[in-house]
Amino acid sequence: MKLIPRSSDISPGIDGICPGPFPPNGFTVLTDAAYGNGDCFGLYWPIGQEHKLPIVCETYHDEWRIVPAFSSIKKFEEWLEVNDDDPHENGISIEDQDFAANLFRVARKCLSTGRLDDALPLLQRATEQLPEVSEYWLALAIQYRRCKKQKLQHRLRLMLILAIGHLVFLTIKSFICCHRPQMSRISRMIL
Repeated sequence: MKLIPRSSDISPGIDGICPGPFPPNGFTVLTDAAYGNGDCFGLYWPIGQEHKLPIVCETYHDEWRIVPAFSSIKKFEEWLEVNDDDPHENGISIEDQDFAANLFRVARKCLSTGRLDDALPLLQRATEQLPEVSEYWLALAIQYRRCKKQKLQHRLRLMLILAIGHLVFLTIKSFICCHRPQMSRISRMIL
């Protein structure tokens, strides 16, 4: 996995690397903006994009989910700086226009105003950037159904199933390897 540049003011703790199943294996906690209630921000490498710099995600431990928050560590640092290192008090947001989470938000706004043709390319770009986010695939499949594009709708249903299945597979593998060390060798042979 490609690490963040040393010039960054953020330094992920080596003890902050998560073994899975939640947060996912490889998720690295950033303590710089931790809420203190178990939720935190961290580095995450999207599936298949481990050779690229990580994105920053926010965890919601009560719901067992992580949510993409920033496209890069630089955007996260910019957000902290704008909020005087206290983002939970100030709540000022920053522009991160080409990031999947923002593309998805804009697509939802387009859909709420009936602009389906504007929303489709945004949803497509969001699924390309973060293929494991099933919410993006589901929204895109629903819109293709509205457009009566059956072939694409069926392909997206398959991608949604594969995205969910891949995450379940990684969670099971992570659980076996981390919580049952004696099974680690066997799981490597099987998986």
